[in-house]
Amino acid sequence: MRSVGSFAAMSLRLLLVGDMHLGKQPRLSSTLQTLGIEGADIAPSAAWRRAAELAIEHEVHAVLCAGDLVNQKENCFEALAELLGPLKLLQKAGIPVYAVAGNHDVEALPMIAQWVEATGFHLLGAKGVWESVELVGDDDSRVEIVGWSFPSQVYLESPLAGLPPRQNTKIPRVGLLHCDRDGHSSYAPVSSAELVAAPVDAWFLGHIHIPDLQGLQQSRPMGYLGCLSPIRRKEVGWHGPWLATLNEAAQFALEPLPGSPLRLESIDCDLHGFDGSLEALESYFQDRVRKTLEAADEAMELKDDLRVVRVRLRLLGAVADPLLVDQVIAAADYDKLSVPIHGRNWVVDWLRNDCTRQVDLQGLSRGHDPPAHLAKQQLQLLEGQGDDLIEAFRESLRQSALGSGRWSRWPEPDEQELRHLLLRRGARQLAQLLAQKTEVSGET
Repeated sequence: MRSVGSFAAMSLRLLLVGDMHLGKQPRLSSTLQTLGIEGADIAPSAAWRRAAELAIEHEVHAVLCAGDLVNQKENCFEALAELLGPLKLLQKAGIPVYAVAGNHDVEALPMIAQWVEATGFHLLGAKGVWESVELVGDDDSRVEIVGWSFPSQVYLESPLAGLPPRQNTKIPRVGLLHCDRDGHSSYAPVSSAELVAAPVDAWFLGHIHIPDLQGLQQSRPMGYLGCLSPIRRKEVGWHGPWLATLNEAAQFALEPLPGSPLRLESIDCDLHGFDGSLEALESYFQDRVRKTLEAADEAMELKDDLRVVRVRLRLLGAVADPLLVDQVIAAADYDKLSVPIHGRNWVVDWLRNDCTRQVDLQGLSRGHDPPAHLAKQQLQLLEGQGDDLIEAFRESLRQSALGSGRWSRWPEPDEQELRHLLLRRGARQLAQLLAQKTEVSGET
C-alpha cells in the first residue's frame, strides 16, 4: 500500500464525529435543575449543533459521522428534529455530511437519510455494501472516503472481507466504519491487524465511546473517535469532534476540538489530617471540595463551550474518624457543592468516602484482638505481601459474580486492583471496630 506521505502536497479539511445517540436525554439532578440547566442544554443534540458551527468556522470540506447518530429506532422522529437544524446550517455553508449506520441506528438512519437527502446528507455503504465517494479540497486536492453501514443490528463477521481494492493510488483513502475492534461481540468484530493491512490510509471508527487520543494522532491515524458528548458515567474526560487536515506533507493531522457542553470527571479530594467535630468537618469539607474543583478546572484548561462538569468525587486521606465523613456525606446538600468557575458549573453528583483512620498500625498489630488482626493484614498488604489474602478475595469475588451472572461481562481485576480494594475494605472495617471499642470503653 502506498504511504500517505507519497501523495502530492494537498490541503483538505474534514470534521469527524463519533457516536451521537441523538434522541437520548441526559439525567438531570436536582442541582442542575436548581441552576436552571435544561436537558437540551447538555444533550447530545447541543453537541451536534456546536459541531456544525465548528465545521463552518473551520471551513471544512465535509463532515464524516461514524455511526450511531440515532440512539434507538424509537427515537427516530426526535432525532430527526435534532439532526435537521444543524444539517441546514451545513447545507447553507456548502458542507456535505457523509455517515455510516451503526448497530443502534441500523433501522432509523436509512429512513432519516431519505428524508434529509436534500440537505446534503449521504448514507455510505447501505445494506452492508462498501461504498466510496471522492472529495475535492483546496487546489484540487482529493481524498477517497470509503464507508460501510450495518445491514442488521447483529453482524457476526468482519466487514473488511468485502472491502473493495483501491481504484486510485494517487489520492489518500479514508475508512469510515462502525465496528468492534479486537472484540468478539456480534457488532462487526474486526482485528487491528486487519485494519493495518487494509488499503486505507486512515481509519475513523465508531462504536466505542472513549476516544483513542493516541491512535488518532499518529502519522497514520487509526482509532475510535469517541462519542460526541458523554452519555454514560464512565465516559470521563474530553469528548467532541475532531478536525482532520490533509496537510502539505500529505499526512492527516488530527486535532480534538472543544464541542461538548457536558464533561464528566472522577476526582479525588484529600481530607488528610482532619481532626475535629462534625460541624467543623462540614465546613472544612465544603472548602476542600471548592478548592479541589477550582484546581481541576485550572489544570484541565477548559474551553468556553463547556457548560457543565459533572463530578464523581472520592474523598481520601487519613483522618481522625472516617465515620464522621460518612455522616457528612449522608447529610450533604449537593446544591452547596456546585461551584461556578469561569462560566462553567461544576456539579458534584456522587460522593464516596475512602478516607482511612489515623492509626498506628504497628502498635495496634501487637495486640491479640480483632483490630490487631486487621492491622496485621493491612501491614502485610502495604508491604507487598499477603498473596494468600488477595487470592482468597479474588475467589470470593469470582463466586459472587458467577452467582449473579456478571463475571463473564467484566474483566477480572488484577492483583494491584485487588490489593487496593482489600486495603480500602480493611481500613473501613478497622475504623468501625475501633469506634465500637471506644463506645464499649465509654460505657464501662
